[in-house]
Amino acid sequence: MNSPRDPLIIGAGPAGLTAAHELVKRGVIPRLYEATSHVGGLARTPADGDWRVDPGGHRFFTSNEKILEFWNSLLPPDQWLSVPRRSAMLVAGQYVPYPLVGRDLLTQMGIQSGMRGAGSLLWSRLRRNFRLDDRTATFREWGIDEFGRHWYDKFFDGYVRKTWLADPNHLASDWANQRIKPIDWRRPGDRPADHDVFRYPRLGPGQLWEAAAAELTQVGVTATVNSAVV
Repeated sequence: MNSPRDPLIIGAGPAGLTAAHELVKRGVIPRLYEATSHVGGLARTPADGDWRVDPGGHRFFTSNEKILEFWNSLLPPDQWLSVPRRSAMLVAGQYVPYPLVGRDLLTQMGIQSGMRGAGSLLWSRLRRNFRLDDRTATFREWGIDEFGRHWYDKFFDGYVRKTWLADPNHLASDWANQRIKPIDWRRPGDRPADHDVFRYPRLGPGQLWEAAAAELTQVGVTATVNSAVV
C-alpha cells in the first residue's frame, strides 16, 4: 500500500467483494486482485453451456439485518428464491440425509458400517471423558472426537479436502464447531419438523457476487483477475 487510504484486497470472493463495498461506502477506493479468472471464490456459479453449476451448497440465511440489507441491495426481489432446506450426502451409492441422523447411520449404510461407526464413536467418547489435555485444535481432531474415526472419514475428511482444497489437519476446530451439527439420536417422532427455508439467487450464488463486482466497477473498482499476489 502507498498510504493508509490506498488499500489492497487479495481475493475477489464474498469476503473481498464485501470489504471493497464497505470501503467504497467510506469514500475509499481499494485495489482488488483475484488469482483465478472469476469472482465469487467457492461461491461462484460458472456456466457450462446452457447450465450454471454451483461448486458447493451455499445457502443465504442470516439474522443480521445489515447483511440482509446488503444482499437485497445487489439483487431485486424477483431474483431471490425461497427454497426448503433438504440436504444429503452421496456416500457409497447411498443418499444420507444431512445433518446426520443416528438411525440412518446405523441402518442405511449397512450393518457392518453401522457397527464400526457406533464402536468408533463410543471409543472417541471414552477418550474424551478420560483425557486431560485438549486435542481438538484442528478440524480433523474435532471431527474424530465428535463423530468417531469411521464416520468422520466416511463423511467429512474427503469432503473438506475436495471442496475446500485444504488439509483438515490445518483447519481450526472452531470453524467446524460453528458449521457442523452433531448426530441427532432422537426418534423420528421426537425430532422437530424441518421447516428450514433459505434464500437463493435465481441463477445461483455466483449471481450475487457477479452483481457485487459489477456495482464496484461502476464506481471505479475493478477486480483484476488472473493476478496472484506473491
